[in-house]
Amino acid sequence: LYVGLLAPERGEAAIWHFDGTVWTRIADADRIPARRTATYVQSLRADRDRLYAGVDNRVWQLSDGLWSPVTDADGSVPWPDHANTYALTIVDGEPVVGLTGGAARVFRHVDGRWAEMSEGLPQSFADGIYELHQHDDGQLYAGVMSIAGPGLVYRRDGDHWLLIGGGGVQGSWLSPGSNYPLSFSSYQGQLVVTLNRNPQVAGNFVSIWALREDQWHPVGAPRTPGSWAETDNFNASLVYRNRLVVGAGGRPASNAGVWVFDADGQWREFGGHGV
Repeated sequence: LYVGLLAPERGEAAIWHFDGTVWTRIADADRIPARRTATYVQSLRADRDRLYAGVDNRVWQLSDGLWSPVTDADGSVPWPDHANTYALTIVDGEPVVGLTGGAARVFRHVDGRWAEMSEGLPQSFADGIYELHQHDDGQLYAGVMSIAGPGLVYRRDGDHWLLIGGGGVQGSWLSPGSNYPLSFSSYQGQLVVTLNRNPQVAGNFVSIWALREDQWHPVGAPRTPGSWAETDNFNASLVYRNRLVVGAGGRPASNAGVWVFDADGQWREFGGHGV
C-alpha cells in the first residue's frame, strides 16, 4: 500500500509505504533532492513492478527501489511549469497524464518522450483534466473541469477525443453546479462518473451518473438521501464485492460519509455520521 501526501511546506510532499506492519517514508526532498520544492503528490498508479507518481508538474517512476523523473531525453517536459500532473493512468504499460491549470491536455510517454494526445479536448472555458480512466470496454475516458458550465466527459476515439457526457449530451447532467467530474469507476459494464453538487440544496437529484448503451442516467434517483443536501463533493468511487461505493463530503466540517448502492436501488450510508 502506497500513500501520497499534500505537504504543508515546499519539499515535504512525501510518499509512504505500508508493508502490512510498518509505515516507511520512501520519497521526499531529503531522499530526492530534485523534489525540494514539491508540495503535492496528486496521483499514484501501479503497473506490475513499477509505481508512478504525479507530483506537482512532473511524473516520477519507482523501479527497482529507485525514483527517476519521467521526461523527454533532455530531461524536460512539453508542458508549462504552472500545469499540474493531476490525473494519471497506465495504458498498455505506458503512463498517460492529464494536466490541470488551464486547457485540457493529455500526454502519453512513448518511446522515451511525452507525446501530446489532446486533439478534440476543450482549450477554453476549461480548467484541465481531473481524472482519467480506462473502462471495461478498453477505451480511455477523461473528466474535464469546466469554468463556465457543467463538467464534461470525453472518450478517446482513434486519434482524437469525443464528447460523450455533460451539458445534456446523451441525456447527461445539465447543472453548471456540477462542473467537476471527480471520479470514474466501471460498474456492471457501465461507466460511472461522480460529480460535485453546488450549491448545497435539497432535492431529488444526484451527482452520480452512469452511461449505459450510449445514454446517461442518474444512479439512485429519485430516492436521494436527505443528508446529500449538505454534501457537495462526491470525490471517490470504486466497486467492492460487486457493489458501487462512493466517498463524499461537504460543509459543515465532519460531514463526510461513505455510501453503497444497494441491490434495491437505494443509497445506504455505512460510514460517517456515527454509523
